[in-house]
Amino acid sequence: MKVQTRFETTLNGELTDVLTTITVDAVPVNTIGYLTIGRGTANEEDIKYLNISGLQLVSCLRGLSKTALTDTEVLANKKAHSDGETVESTIVHYIVNEKTDRSEDEIITGQWSFDDARSSDDSAPTEDEAFTNKKYVDDNFFLKADIDTDDTLSANSDTKVPSQKAIKKFVEDEVAGVADFPQPLATAISDVTATASEVNQLSGVSFITDHTIYTPAYLTTGTSATSNYLLWGALTDGSFRCTIDGTLRNITGINTVDTVSMADVASRIQTAIRAVTGGLETCVWSTNKFIITSGNTTSSSAITVLSAVGSGTDISGATAGDPNMDGDTGNGVVTNKVINASADSGKIGKLNAEGNYSRNLLQDFDAKGDLYVGSGNGTGTLLGVGTNGKVLTADSVEAGGLKWVAPKTMGNESALHTNADGSGTFASDGFAIIYTYWTGGTTTGVATITLNGANYSAQAGSMQSADGVRVARCFPVKSGESYTFTGTNYRGLLFRPLA
Repeated sequence: MKVQTRFETTLNGELTDVLTTITVDAVPVNTIGYLTIGRGTANEEDIKYLNISGLQLVSCLRGLSKTALTDTEVLANKKAHSDGETVESTIVHYIVNEKTDRSEDEIITGQWSFDDARSSDDSAPTEDEAFTNKKYVDDNFFLKADIDTDDTLSANSDTKVPSQKAIKKFVEDEVAGVADFPQPLATAISDVTATASEVNQLSGVSFITDHTIYTPAYLTTGTSATSNYLLWGALTDGSFRCTIDGTLRNITGINTVDTVSMADVASRIQTAIRAVTGGLETCVWSTNKFIITSGNTTSSSAITVLSAVGSGTDISGATAGDPNMDGDTGNGVVTNKVINASADSGKIGKLNAEGNYSRNLLQDFDAKGDLYVGSGNGTGTLLGVGTNGKVLTADSVEAGGLKWVAPKTMGNESALHTNADGSGTFASDGFAIIYTYWTGGTTTGVATITLNGANYSAQAGSMQSADGVRVARCFPVKSGESYTFTGTNYRGLLFRPLA
């Protein structure tokens, strides 16, 4: 039995929906078979031819049903086709002249041979209809026989694939009895050495001892800086002093002759700074002031206000007159370096040799006495030191919940009740003082104050005090707090407010 696996030609002339003879440019090997014209289009039609005559397929059954198991013509399936349309014959759905069911499996028995059946060598097939060589499948695909269920992985093979259960059991057996699983990682971390600003990689995790990048510190001069470039035109020996990145620098020999703008003046100053430092500092003119920036992006970035060198023409601003930069004490404003947090995202701080984090990895402080206080859940803010004599107090209005205030002082004493009972409300924070005294004889003095439902008393008698000596007790009270005062004989209630 000879089967042509796939055949393709084209119509030679138009084909109406009733013709039973089809003229084509080439005919298939099989004298009886099935065709499809217009496959994959709305004009698709399945046809059976019963003979071949020259370049004509004759006695054709048109518009075959796509579901019936017998060759059944369906009027609605018959289509008209144009000259040159593609005509296909394939064994995908048809074998010789027997139409197969497309929805059910069928068994082909006996030994069949296929002429013109395309197959690949042991490389990958290049056509959709080509047969695949067994060696290619064996070499490139894992078959069931390649799945290894050995949960000890003893084969140590490059060609076997362990099953999920085998992997799970192997891992469970390997980690069983380990009390501190992260310890190997901790040991590995302790073996990593790093210097400041160095980033080390361990299993894809970055460890740092300092922040990777800082926005450099910069100095903004005052707005009284000489802003007319013509007034800089005669300067040949300008100078100023400034500490940059921790080193005192004397910037001298600044020459601004023939400058044509304030930007040009700033550029000449920048050149003079870099000539001394060898760094990448910048100096720019911004509307009415100079801005000098450290070129250092590490934690050592710093800058100070300007001062006079003592030689050349001082332009720091400390000496009156033009030209000057107005960058001296009281005029220049320093902005400290700022951590570039995005560069450190996802990295882990590494302890130093003393077992501590580098100070640079902790919140940086701007000045002596600074405090870092919580401003919310997981956030904080710097609180600068208060002036001498002030004390720290809670204040929910402040960003950090604390503020520096002057301590309260004791106001003048006033008598609220003398030898008489009474009640009232304290007008401010302060101290309530109850007292009594003994005047001799058998008379006993008692004074009692009730605060927040509790009674507090003072008593004086012949066994407790000498004649005329007071016995007193003092209580802190809050503004608006109510009280009741009672007693017998000689007694009184005093109040001292806090101012």
